[in-house]
Order: sequence, then C-alpha cells, then structure tokens
Amino acid sequence: MCIRKFQIFILILVVYASATFAQSTSGSISGTIVDQQAAAIANAIVRITEEGKTYTLTATSDGEGRFVFPIVQPGTFTIVIEAAGFKKQERKGVTLVATDKLSLGDLNLEVGSPTETVNEVAEATLVQADSVERSYAIQGEVVRNMGVKNRSFVNLATLAPGVIAATADGSTNDIQNISVNGVRQNSNNIQIDGITAVDTGNNGASSNIPLDSIGEVKILTSTYQAEYGRSSGAQIIAVTRSGSDDFHGSAYYYRQHTGLNANSFSNNRSGLARAISDQKQKGFSIGGPVYFPKFGESGPAIWSGKKKLFFFVNEEWAPASRRTLQGMCECRRRREDG
Repeated sequence: MCIRKFQIFILILVVYASATFAQSTSGSISGTIVDQQAAAIANAIVRITEEGKTYTLTATSDGEGRFVFPIVQPGTFTIVIEAAGFKKQERKGVTLVATDKLSLGDLNLEVGSPTETVNEVAEATLVQADSVERSYAIQGEVVRNMGVKNRSFVNLATLAPGVIAATADGSTNDIQNISVNGVRQNSNNIQIDGITAVDTGNNGASSNIPLDSIGEVKILTSTYQAEYGRSSGAQIIAVTRSGSDDFHGSAYYYRQHTGLNANSFSNNRSGLARAISDQKQKGFSIGGPVYFPKFGESGPAIWSGKKKLFFFVNEEWAPASRRTLQGMCECRRRREDG
C-alpha cells in the first residue's frame, strides 16, 4: 500500500512538473505536407521523436496539408511522415530551441510505396514564421565545452549581437552588468526552466546553477512576445538538462590561474602586474532512466522508466583559493599590528 501511494505521488509530481515545463519553455513545430506538384496532402500521419529519449508525439495533416504540434519541449527531433500512396519521409536533426515557433515550410513527399523511405537531413537554418523576436541560442555540448570566465551561463549572453558587459574585462556573472541595445542595466530578466530567477529588490540574479547543468541558453534582445513583460532589456532563458534512455555521466575539474592568463592591455600600458586569480571548480553529473521496484502476483520486479521517466543530477564545488585566504590573513594581521 505504501509503495502504491509513493508511485501515485511520483506520477502526480511528474505530471505537474511536465505541465509547468510545457507552459514555460515549450515551443511549437508546424509545416505543410505537399506532393511534387505542390498539391496539399490530407490525412498524412506526422510523428516527431526526441532523439535520445524515444519520446513521440503524433499529428495528422488537415485538408490543406497543414499540421502543428503546439506544445513541444525543446530538443532535437526526428520527424517521420507517412501518407497512403507516398514514400515515407524521415527527417533527422530538427532542433527546437526554447519558446521557438518553428515552421518547417513545405515538406514534399514522393509518389511510391509506403515501405520505401526517403531520408533527409534538416536544414541548418529554419524559419520562425510566427515570431519576429530577435534572439540568439547556444545549445548542447557547446554550452558545457566553451571556456566561460566565472563558469556562469549569464556570461554567454554577451555573445549575442547588441549585448555588452559593463565591466573592465567584458565578463559578468550578474544581469546587473549587462546592457542590451542601450537599455539600462537594471532592465534585464533571467528565467530558469520558465521560472523567473531575479531578486526584485535590486533586479540582480537571485540564483545561479552550474554550467554543466545547462542544456540550452537563449537570449531574447528585442521585439519578443508580450509574455516576457517584466523587463524591457534582455530575457535570458536557461533550460536545464535531463536524462535520456541511456545512462550518461561525467566528472570534471576546472581551474583558472594567474599563470595561465595573459596581462590586459591597460595593465601593460600602466606597468601593472597581472591580477591574482585562482579559481577552482570540480563536480560530477549523471543522468538516465528511473527504475522502481514493483510488487505483484508474479513476485518482485523492476519497473523501467525508459521512454517515460528520467533523472539528472549535477553537483559542483568551488573550494576557496589558498592564495585568497592567505591574502585575507595578511590584511587582518596588518590591521591588528597597526
């Protein structure tokens, strides 16, 4: 009985979390299915499957060949189209960024047997036909493998056109130091999985998460939708990673040290030494499907969460620098001696 209640609780929690996620960071995928003479194909079956999770959604084209998936979580998908009297079409590598309204345009089917398959690779750039927003996105391994000072995903916003960091070295870990298209620095907003993460007292970031937990970062700079009504500057949207059908993990150690850095131009001009820097960060991550024990008439068994339920865990530590602690002790000793 207790196990049954626990499973029901987990199910309710997952459904609630999925609904919240869909309302906040989901996008849409649409298109039109036509034949080689550009005539619409009705009642075609369209399936999209997220790569790595085998999570599938299905839609049917209407009388004008149009189809739409209105609520889709961001990710990379394989699209399969089937229609009577036409070859099956399979299109891989279709990437949906958070909150995008992605239009695939006209998808042409060839006349032939449905048992034949036409494989296509998604175009590098697809059209957002239903949105005029100016945005910039960084996804996947690029986020985690890029050298980022302070290891803060907020720093990635400075890669977008029109965004500058009002700091001496051009890097920042707080939205208070970012200006977008000339808008004031206190007019920016951060969302993590659709939840605003801003301290309303000073308009600064109220939380930060490890860079290895980030699956995607999107920066909206102008002409975005009314749903982003809190601030007039940049909207920085971070989407955290999730598990997949297979177990994956990593362990890492990052260090930024004075001996590995070049001196700045202004320091060289003024005859100043390099600024002391010794930043260390270490951690691990693991993700995959969830497994639960289950009991029934046939005896104990294991319930598999493949294609259904996934988890992802990331832990990171930033130990204090020995040089920084030594400098603090020296300063305190001087004040006491004085």
